[in-house]
Amino acid sequence: MGGLKKKRTSEIKSISYSLHGEPEGILLKDGAAVKIPPHTVLHEEFFVLGAPVEVVGEEVTTEGLSTLHRARVRSHGRLIASTPSTKEIEERIKESHRKHLRHLEKNLASLHSTEVEGTIAGISHRPKGETELFFLEDGVSVHIPRGLELRDHFEVGDEVAIQAEERIFGDHRFLKANEVRKRSKDSELLSSP
Repeated sequence: MGGLKKKRTSEIKSISYSLHGEPEGILLKDGAAVKIPPHTVLHEEFFVLGAPVEVVGEEVTTEGLSTLHRARVRSHGRLIASTPSTKEIEERIKESHRKHLRHLEKNLASLHSTEVEGTIAGISHRPKGETELFFLEDGVSVHIPRGLELRDHFEVGDEVAIQAEERIFGDHRFLKANEVRKRSKDSELLSSP
């Protein structure tokens, strides 16, 4: 990946959840996004809006927006997420996590179609710069799957309309975009070319 190691101290503004309802990313109040693979979460109970965090990770900057990958996250002096130190350890943890997910999958609600509108509060990028996630002002996060063509250029503050697949987990939800479009100032959808 090769990003420079950066340290940030901030608070959790928004939390992104995986298809299985686990934290997998956070937006910091300073605007940086942090990618947290679910298998690296050590203490899910510390992923709380407003919680103070210290993050050290490999920073990738795309269009002026920072995303930290391979992060170690601390809150209240406790390590709450950490990327394993070796590939071998990481593979063992991933396999254990996959077994856990197979068990979880049996009890999860199915995905259903939905439409969401909102204002982009933050954007997370993959290591090579592709858009991975939109954090909306209302706390909803929207996953942008690999291969989904975004026809518009999106920035923090843009109003968007999203068609997505959704799974609800109590007070949070997972959304995977099928289509994302900018909304014009008069609330009509802009047509995609």
